[in-house]
Parts: sequence; C-alpha cells; structure tokens
Amino acid sequence: MTDRVVATVADVHGVLARSMTHALRETSLDALTAHELLLRYWSYQGNPKRDEHARLRTALEAMSAREPHNAEVLAARSWLYSHEETHMFNRLSDPRDRARAAARRATELEPLGQHGWQALAMAHFFDRDREGFLQALERTLALNPRNTNAIAGMGFLLAHMGEHERGYALVRRAMELNPQHPSWYHFVEVDYHFLRGEFPEALAAIKRINMPDMVWLHVLTASVCANLGRLDEARAAVRLAEQMLPALGSEADVATARARWFWSPEFQAPFHEAYLKARALL
Repeated sequence: MTDRVVATVADVHGVLARSMTHALRETSLDALTAHELLLRYWSYQGNPKRDEHARLRTALEAMSAREPHNAEVLAARSWLYSHEETHMFNRLSDPRDRARAAARRATELEPLGQHGWQALAMAHFFDRDREGFLQALERTLALNPRNTNAIAGMGFLLAHMGEHERGYALVRRAMELNPQHPSWYHFVEVDYHFLRGEFPEALAAIKRINMPDMVWLHVLTASVCANLGRLDEARAAVRLAEQMLPALGSEADVATARARWFWSPEFQAPFHEAYLKARALL
C-alpha cells in the first residue's frame, strides 16, 4: 500500500508532479528555476516530442552554465542527448559521447542520485557496454525501489537487451504501482507479446500508447497489423512513420534505426521482417 501511494502521488509521473507541471506550461523556459525546468523535463519524458526536446536541451545547457554542479540537470541533459540517437530528435554530433559524459559527471557529483545512474545505464546500453549497463542498472534499482519511472525505464532497457522476462516483470510492477503511468510503458508489453506471436495482445497494448508524435509507435503498429492481416491499418501506419522520418523509406535505414534498440539480431529480425511486409503494401 505504501509503495502504491508513493508511486501515485510522489513519483515523477505522479499526481503531484503533473499538477505542478501544469502550472508551468505557459511560462518561458528562460524564466524557470532549475527545479521548475526539471518538472518540464519530466513532463517531456512522459511523452517525448521533437520541439520540446530542442527547447529543453537548450534550456538545460544554459542552466548547467549557471549551475555547473547541479547533478539532476546534468542527468536530464544526458537523457536528451541519448534521445538524439534513440528517438532521432534534433541530432547534433556525437550524442552518445555527450550523453555518457553528462551522466558520468552527474554520478560523480551526486553518487546517491538515482537519476544520474539511470542516465548512465541508458548511455552504457547504447554503447553496448553490458557490464557497465548492468552495474548502473542495479545501482539505479537499489537506490530507490519505489521510483516506478526508474523501475520501468530499467525494465524497458533490459527487455531490449534480451532479458525479456525480467524486463517485462519490472515494467508490469511499475504499472501496477502507478496506474497513471506514461503510456510508453506499454512498448515493452507490445514487444513481449510480439515475440511470442501473440499479435492480438500486441495490438491491444499498442492501442494503450497515446504518443502520436513518436515514430516507433507507427513502426510497431505497421508491423503488428501486417502480421494480423489488417492491411489498411498497416499501410496507414507505414505512411505516418515515413512522413515523420523519411529515412525509414530505405530498408537499410530501417534496420539501422531498429538496431539501436535491439542488441540481438535474433530479436530484431521478426520486427524488421513484419515492417518490410507492411512497407510492401504501399
């Protein structure tokens, strides 16, 4: 009961944080304090969008110039740099290097700061540094086992590394503790069912994701619908995905983009084949 109350109310995606963020929506980012800016950042994390990513990256870099020892700001910057690579948002040079450096500095400044360790786990994940990733992941989970956002984030990465059972169990735990969780938690549920050939269940999970600006939602929708024979929906999803990210019009670029998330070609292949089946409908 205590875990559920903490998650529902005090989590970064809990009732209190959402209420505070709502009051800041009309305020210029330049006018926000570091704490207020981080609330906007957590709102972005719940539903990442390209334009907000660019604004927050600029604002957080400016805040770091004013408060160079603020570990939370550094950790947030690390996540935004990682999103240049993973979400293909506003990419600049060497995003993985910048993400890793910012996360390392955050953990040096605040060794007990969970957010910094989360960011470092993310950076190691995309470096394919298994040992570094798992060390940062276990540290993240140990520091605050009631933070459902951290639990879900680490479960998400574990599942994409190939530890699907543990990853999915962590995400399910996070969803149970905070029923008002961000809808991106369901991406792990989609993957879990897809890899078992449970396509109706995968589609049901997709329908719970309210992130129309996220290209991966449309890529997955196309893949699942192609395997279900829902051809009109698959075709429409491909069109949306490739409007948002024209590079997906190339088979090689689709494979490269997906490989960022999946360590094992064995797990990547079924998704890739289904998406190509959907693209062939155009």
